[in-house]
Amino acid sequence: MAPVAVDHEPRYLPVAVVATHGIAVMALTAVVCRGLYCSYWDLTPSQGARARQASRARLVPVFAALAALSLVVATKSAADYAALSYRVWADERGFESDGRFPYLSGNVTRWLSDTPIYRDAREIVSEKARRLFWGRQLDLGMTTWTLLLSIEGRRRRIPYTWAYFCLAQMASLSFAQNLFYVALLLTPTPLPLGSGAEGRGRLAQVLGRVFPSKPSNWFPSPVASTSVLYLGCAVMALLPETSGSIVLRITSLALLAIPTVAPLSWGAVYSPPHGAHDTHTKTFRTFSLATFVMYALGAGYALAYNAPDSHYHRHSIRMPLDTARRSEWERASTAVAKVLGSTADHPVVAAAGRDVLLSALALGLWAAVRAMDSRQIISAAWPLAAAPGLGAKSMADDVAETAHSVVAKVADDDDDKAEEPPTPAPRRRGRPRKIKQEDRAPEEANGDSAYKPSAEEVATAAEGDLLPEEDVDWEAAALTWVINIVGGLGCGSAGVFGGECVSR
Repeated sequence: MAPVAVDHEPRYLPVAVVATHGIAVMALTAVVCRGLYCSYWDLTPSQGARARQASRARLVPVFAALAALSLVVATKSAADYAALSYRVWADERGFESDGRFPYLSGNVTRWLSDTPIYRDAREIVSEKARRLFWGRQLDLGMTTWTLLLSIEGRRRRIPYTWAYFCLAQMASLSFAQNLFYVALLLTPTPLPLGSGAEGRGRLAQVLGRVFPSKPSNWFPSPVASTSVLYLGCAVMALLPETSGSIVLRITSLALLAIPTVAPLSWGAVYSPPHGAHDTHTKTFRTFSLATFVMYALGAGYALAYNAPDSHYHRHSIRMPLDTARRSEWERASTAVAKVLGSTADHPVVAAAGRDVLLSALALGLWAAVRAMDSRQIISAAWPLAAAPGLGAKSMADDVAETAHSVVAKVADDDDDKAEEPPTPAPRRRGRPRKIKQEDRAPEEANGDSAYKPSAEEVATAAEGDLLPEEDVDWEAAALTWVINIVGGLGCGSAGVFGGECVSR
């Protein structure tokens, strides 16, 4: 094939877009790290118990390492895609393309001017059914995770939730997920109002002026969230080539923005906030059903298009037209192998597949280290599952009643101390006895007293996380991975995230 002549001047806008993309990922990562730092220093004294400190010291490095691994994998996949794209472009035009990183030469501007790398990546994923299978899993998992980001980010007042969302869109879903897991570990209870980075953020101040603030225990109706989800699923079903496009990104952004921009009449105020558990469960159940249907359709199309014919010709000298029949197991296993092996077709497909696998791995580990029941996961992942007998609602009611009783007791103790005058000590005859310094108790000598949480801190602790009885619950992890295999990443994420929202 004759080389293609380059007959136009290079454009620098694509170079600026790619450079801005890389700089934005680094800046967003720095913003998230700043928010994590502020969340750590804003922990209340009640969260400084030895058990909680040991739990954070053990789990935070694990999910931070998974986040770093996800970022390294995403960076390597992007570098492989860039190198392959440049080699194809250089071969078509007769340029030298030797070396591992040929894009360091002076032709990078011409290459980016001639090659729409973002559009090519979307087309590569959606051009075949076995590749589209991984792209849809990524989209469905991202949509379900955005709902968790919206609920827990607002309830715990985690700063810079928009940065997590942007990182999931621009870098990697598993990278943003693991960073958000670290944020959940560092904010077991809702942060105080106006504290940390959230109180100093300019974006939060601007949004507070444009949209009226809502009570902290206000949650939108499930109809609003499910309507956005059905819109995204309809886009994926009717226009498969838009997998990962701007339409689905806007759909996911709408889920994150609903609690901020929605009118007050679109939701309800729950007092105590545990009353919203049923709403969260219904929302995640609806999400799980929709994602399961999309997963079944995508898997069915992928297996149908990649299954070999039922008959094949056997090469024989005596009978050249001899045919043999393949068994159903042989056809199914071949189709499954092609779908799973499609991650080796192209670096873009490999990036999507690795992102899905890393997200599923972290999801199972998260279910194993949290205080959630397996029945809660099943109840949130499958609409037809019965609610657990000792489910989240009864547990939440018990915790709320205990918190209110403790708050009332603390208030009564303060009133009694304020009302009762000190009883005068009986006077003795003779000279008063000298009180030596060493006769005093150590607490009186030092002037220190035991820490007593205030009523506000006790009420906040009732909304916090519960420490699991076991360090790691591998039963919940195995259940999560099985749901991911059977129902897809979106269904498994709905089960775990739904259990996360009702497990406190």
